Amino acid sequence: MRFLSKRIESALVVDPEKQDMETIKFGATVSIVDEEAHEMVYQIVGTDEFDTKLGRISWSSPIASSLIGKSVGDEVSVKTPSGLRAFEIVKLEYKKIHIKEFEGVSEGQC
Repeated sequence: MRFLSKRIESALVVDPEKQDMETIKFGATVSIVDEEAHEMVYQIVGTDEFDTKLGRISWSSPIASSLIGKSVGDEVSVKTPSGLRAFEIVKLEYKKIHIKEFEGVSEGQC
C-alpha cells in the first residue's frame, strides 16, 4: 500500500502535445526504420502504461532508453535478444495517450 501511495504522490501529468517537438521525450510517438527498411512505431509511456500490442513501450525499456534525447535523422543501436540492431528515427510526434482505464478521468482526479 505504501508503494502505491508513494507512486501517486510523485506522479506528474505530462501533456505530450506541449512537449518540445525536436527531441524525443516521455510521451513521444516515434517511427523508426531498421536495416531491412521495416518501419515500427512506438509511443513512450510510463512503466504502468506499456502495452506492446498497441505499440506503447515503457520509458525504461532498452529501445525507449536509446531513443530518449534523440531527434529525427539520428541513428540508434539497441541491444536485443538477437544481438545489436540499428535503427534510424524517421518521424517524431506528440499526441494524447489514450489509456482505456483512465478515459473520462480529469487531470484533477488523478
